Amino acid sequence: MNPSNQAEFVVAMASGSIAHTKNRGDTLEKFSLDSLGVTDVITAMDWSTDGSYLYMGSQSSKIISCQVPISILNCERFSDVPSSFTLQYMAVDPTNPFNVVLTTGNDYGSNFEVWSSQDGGSTWSDITTEGSSVDLTYNGFAITWIYEDIGSSFIVVGTSHGVYLHNESSNWVLLAENLPNVRVYDMIYDKTDDLLIVSTLGRGIWYLENAYQSALDTWKS
Repeated sequence: MNPSNQAEFVVAMASGSIAHTKNRGDTLEKFSLDSLGVTDVITAMDWSTDGSYLYMGSQSSKIISCQVPISILNCERFSDVPSSFTLQYMAVDPTNPFNVVLTTGNDYGSNFEVWSSQDGGSTWSDITTEGSSVDLTYNGFAITWIYEDIGSSFIVVGTSHGVYLHNESSNWVLLAENLPNVRVYDMIYDKTDDLLIVSTLGRGIWYLENAYQSALDTWKS
């Protein structure tokens, strides 16, 4: 759903197709991404906070960026993520629409990777083990941003052994523990209430209060 227009959203369909609506689904426009060389299913997508960009990733890690108004003419395929695994999750920096992070891995929770782009998907860097002794390669999945103002945003990933943050020294450090030892399927940061909300596989929904200050303190560690 477009965060600046809740009547507009995009739904992934089979074989490289998407459906787009501007009126909460009363009418749908379906179009194929074949002309961009994308024929497999879209497995992840996210909008920029201002609603001007939509990023999508396919099962084989092909990356597409669309500008509003959404149409195939306004969509462009960027560099593929050089991963051998399925694209699982994607998140756009709420303070900068050209900072995009995503995760790849298999359905068994192993071979987890974190990739980052600072140019809207033109180039990608593997930051999974960047400067870190923390093993993020198993049972990772969800990724999001904790943020306040422009230039004050932090990457966080959910794993079966806690939520980790990418800090000032490009290390992965533990942000939140005491979570059940299961996969984290989704994470949302609620800026209004400063809550990081974590959804787990079969073990409930958890939240971290004062998430931004916790992230800032952890980032400096």
